[in-house]
Amino acid sequence: MRALVTAAVQLGKFPDMSVIESQHEDKGPTGNEANEIPGGRPGRRKVGGDGIRHTRIGRAWVAVIVAAVLGVALVDFIVQNTRSVRVEFFGANGQMPVAVALIGAALVGAFFVLTVGIARTMQLRIATRRGERREMRSESLATSATD
Repeated sequence: MRALVTAAVQLGKFPDMSVIESQHEDKGPTGNEANEIPGGRPGRRKVGGDGIRHTRIGRAWVAVIVAAVLGVALVDFIVQNTRSVRVEFFGANGQMPVAVALIGAALVGAFFVLTVGIARTMQLRIATRRGERREMRSESLATSATD
C-alpha cells in the first residue's frame, strides 16, 4: 500500500504525502495475524490446523470437484438402472426406468424440504423484525420518559 501511495505522490496524484500517511498509519499486526490478509482486513482467510490458508476460492474449487464427482456417480446410476418398473401413485400409473423413478422421488422430497425450510426461515425473520421493533419502541419510550 505504501508503495502505491508513494508512486501516486511521485506522479502528482496527491499533493502531500503526510495527509495519506495520517489516514493509513501502519498500526502493526492486530489480533491473530494468521486470520488477516496483507491489507489488514481480518477474517478473510482462515488458517486450518495444518497451517494452510483456506480461502473462498479454495472452498469453491472443493465444491466444484464434489459436484463433478456426484454428477459422474449420478450418470453411472442412471446407466446401470435402465430396467423399467411399474409405478402407481394415487390412481396414476405408468412404466418408467428405476433411475428416473428414484431421482423423481428424491427431487420431490427435496422440494418439500426446501419449502419447509424457506417457510421456517421467513417465520424467524419476521419474529426477529418484530422483536427489533419492540426493542426500539421500548427504548424510545424509556428515553422519552427520562426527558
